[in-house]
Amino acid sequence: MKRFLGILLFFFALVVSGYAQDKVNELYNIVGKVFADMKSDGYQLGDVAAYIRITVKELPERVAVASDNAGYFRIKELPAGQYTLCFDGVGLKKDTLVVVNSDINDMRVEIPLSEYLWSKDATPIISMIVNDYDEITPYKSFFAKYNIRSEVYNFKSLKANHQRLTLSVYSSELLQNLKIFDYLDSKYGYQWRFEAPKGVIGLDEELGVERLFSE
Repeated sequence: MKRFLGILLFFFALVVSGYAQDKVNELYNIVGKVFADMKSDGYQLGDVAAYIRITVKELPERVAVASDNAGYFRIKELPAGQYTLCFDGVGLKKDTLVVVNSDINDMRVEIPLSEYLWSKDATPIISMIVNDYDEITPYKSFFAKYNIRSEVYNFKSLKANHQRLTLSVYSSELLQNLKIFDYLDSKYGYQWRFEAPKGVIGLDEELGVERLFSE
């Protein structure tokens, strides 16, 4: 009898161990919607926040996703754990902790607007694609003058898959840049456009990004 109980306990332990291992290996999805949570400069309480870049702080190698034009987003295939989701857009910025141990299908994220679209904590970031990183070095004074920063992609790195830029993320980068252009136009006039470096997405007509998505 004792031997029989021992065998039962042994097999029960195997089942529990296998189940636990399956849970460790299981991947989960997060689906949610992003809102701007205050009234300011054209946004109303509860307005959706479209084209917000979303990254997972603990997984920097992951490609960023973006909320769509209705504010919805999906982050796929996350192992169980605690993560910091970083939401970053034009005048919108927030980090949110989330515990993942099952699929999350109804996450609601409300992001407070900066006091004005461009506060000290929400410096506009324009996206660029260059052939060589050294190309932007001479333009440090441009970025300082107009209080903006840059996120830079490199054609060689993209071709070698050291960086990734999908068509959907490129579209998000373009839309965000266009909003920043409007802001710069309203604050500084149009002169900045003639001082900007080559490679700015949406501004450089000779950028030739079609080669990225046609190969």
